[in-house]
Amino acid sequence: MGQAKQRGTREQRIAEALQRDAEAPEQIDELEGDGDDFPRMFWGYDRERRPGETPFDVPDDMVCMVSNITPMNQAPVNADTGIDFELGEWFVSTGRCADTVVHGPFDTLNEAFEYARTETGAIRFIGDFC
Repeated sequence: MGQAKQRGTREQRIAEALQRDAEAPEQIDELEGDGDDFPRMFWGYDRERRPGETPFDVPDDMVCMVSNITPMNQAPVNADTGIDFELGEWFVSTGRCADTVVHGPFDTLNEAFEYARTETGAIRFIGDFC
């Protein structure tokens, strides 16, 4: 018996797919909460886009990350950095893995961007611009 027949008739598979699609928004809502828990993240680069690089390409040579403090990341960021960040504040991190250094807190996203531009040479940011 073929794989498709093992999964049922075409009509059964379509019905199952429609059921999964109908359940997906509920599952996404459960994961997302009210949307304010997820930190916003922007990756900073010290160069313009290379020829042939599309706006959708994510280069691997970032110089920093700018992010905000939310209920989701406040405790781990505070524990990892020893800095008492408050909800809504922003930080800039540089380095990678064990060499990561966190700078901040900053009161606004613009303050964090300005620090990133001045201290890391970032000239463009890719990330959550919602």
